Amino acid sequence: MHWLLGLDLGTSSVKALAVREDGRVIGEASQPYGIERPQPNWAEQDPRVWWAQACAAIRNLLSEHALDPTDLVAIGLSGQMHGTVLLGADRQPIHNAIIWADGRSGAQVTALEEKLSRRSIVNITGNRPAVGFMALSLAWLREHEPELLGCTAHVLLPKDYIGSCLTGELASEPSDASATLLFDLRQRNWSQTLIDAVGAQLRWLPRIAQSNEIVGQLTAAAAVATGLSVGTPVIAGGGDTHCAALSLGAVNPQCVVIADDGFTRRFNPRHRPGHRAGEKSAPGMAPDGHRHDLRPSLRRVQRRGDGHDRRQRARGARPVGQKRRHRQGLGSGGQRGRHPAHAQGYPAFGHDHESRPGRGLQRAGP
Repeated sequence: MHWLLGLDLGTSSVKALAVREDGRVIGEASQPYGIERPQPNWAEQDPRVWWAQACAAIRNLLSEHALDPTDLVAIGLSGQMHGTVLLGADRQPIHNAIIWADGRSGAQVTALEEKLSRRSIVNITGNRPAVGFMALSLAWLREHEPELLGCTAHVLLPKDYIGSCLTGELASEPSDASATLLFDLRQRNWSQTLIDAVGAQLRWLPRIAQSNEIVGQLTAAAAVATGLSVGTPVIAGGGDTHCAALSLGAVNPQCVVIADDGFTRRFNPRHRPGHRAGEKSAPGMAPDGHRHDLRPSLRRVQRRGDGHDRRQRARGARPVGQKRRHRQGLGSGGQRGRHPAHAQGYPAFGHDHESRPGRGLQRAGP
């Protein structure tokens, strides 16, 4: 029986999923790891732990579900986005990875917007600058740890590091690269303008493959570590948010995907009677064939908001849609407010936190 292996490098664990060629799941396994916080508002992980736990998850998958490695057709990758993995000339990590949840680069966000302007950055990358993006993490390292960048030969995204461990090749693909703030969406390649602006080097960055491209084959060393067969093809894959949208069937510009608290929801303007808009699905699963029409709900909200705002303003109250500052992670004077995430040590994103790719409302399509 031929089967496929999907590896998802998450923030708290790595998941290995075995599926038949018809898409039926035949086995899964996962291995956990934590986040290191050497200073407040920092978030790091050891790439070597990622690799060790990925190998353990694959071995558990093989043993627990009696899967034959010689029947494996290919391996596909997905993973957490935005992170920064520094490798030396020997392609081994020289520092912990700075992941998406890191908040140390706030000053670099401001400096970059002053240098290039937010409009021009969005025009090139499709993203507004925010802490945790690879570009801003590299800018922080350039300012605070230049000796570390002096030892750097390669910079990879998290899932692409796992790909390099499997194949020995260095490659990324457009979906994950688009969340670095170093990628030109129109040219579908690295942006020299952004690279120069943050003090990075083009030679550090891997080649851009297509998401469905075979980027290499499993090496002998990786085969020993994972229990898989030498020469198994490895596919470039995609960022976790993009892969989730694909699994939901959100493959045209009319679809909207909302991700929240580990669940995903898909909305579509074409409506099938009998289904409720915004039906919640299990993580990574789509409600089978459901199509939801969100437009009537949006019109009702808009009509209510227009009249409600007038009544609220007459009483001197806050209009609908105007958020409290503590909901944005800001208190009086721009300081941290009482957002629940801050009690757990997560970084404050200020007014830009809702625009972070992979967090909140995402529009599927080109």
